[in-house]
Amino acid sequence: MSRIAVVVPAYDAGEHLLPAVRSVLDQTWRDLRVLVMDDGGTDGSVDALARLDDPRLEVHRLEHGGRAAALNAGLDRCRTSGAEIMVIQDADDLARPGRVQALVRALDDDPALAACLSGHALLVDGRRFAPIERELDPEAVRASIERFRMPAHDPTAAFRVTALDRCRWAEDLPIAAGLDHLLRLGERAPLRVLGRALYDYRLHHRQVTGSNLAGRIPWVLEVVDRAARRRGLDERATRALRADFARDLARVVHPGSRIGVHAIAAVQASRARGDVAGAVRTAAGGLGRRPLDPFSWRAALHAVRPGRRAA
Repeated sequence: MSRIAVVVPAYDAGEHLLPAVRSVLDQTWRDLRVLVMDDGGTDGSVDALARLDDPRLEVHRLEHGGRAAALNAGLDRCRTSGAEIMVIQDADDLARPGRVQALVRALDDDPALAACLSGHALLVDGRRFAPIERELDPEAVRASIERFRMPAHDPTAAFRVTALDRCRWAEDLPIAAGLDHLLRLGERAPLRVLGRALYDYRLHHRQVTGSNLAGRIPWVLEVVDRAARRRGLDERATRALRADFARDLARVVHPGSRIGVHAIAAVQASRARGDVAGAVRTAAGGLGRRPLDPFSWRAALHAVRPGRRAA
């Protein structure tokens, strides 16, 4: 059995599930298993995987319990099958061909690491946009965790299975369980972020035009509250922290703001490594996609004036 398992939590992913799974099966690292955890889906998308006819693919049917429950079921399967490394792949995103190989090698090179993440790009209308490529060593990741911030997009992660013995995903969090999980794991063990965009996060039309982003705020604040209690913050400090997070989150609940906010992060990463041309290209792409979004204009400003705070 392979020591590498890629866990795909899937719930009604529609036409995107098949290319997502195929992007994993087509990895340069061939010795792996793909565990699709069907979270009680009803759209028949999992049935389409039968056409792949690949012995490395397993489909496990679950009752609907949410993404965290599906990930925990995948973790349990990793343990019983002897997998050493658990890689996450969301059901509507794409893995770049060398993703698994880069993550596994990073973990093999540093046995102290509990997990390795990477940068990511957006997929907007089928086109790749604004790769974030920012290397963070364990010390830099720790600084991010101490600020209650996610060091990288959580589905980009590969975990050492033994590091998750006391760190399962919180199934009572329907939203922001990924942030909660990375904060808890990062508080107790070293993590690393590779400075390569190895993962493509797909923005659907309903994600860009939907208006439910405000519904995320209470759950993110719940995660912040839990972390504050674990770290022994007093009530005054916790209130101030919540206020900071609520203010930041309220600024990005406007439909479509994800593209502009992502563009800012990609521009900042490009400027940090001296890639001015890349920063300008990203800013121009953001303006082309969301010309009325103030975050797109802030990304453009930061591309030409990197000393100015962009967001």
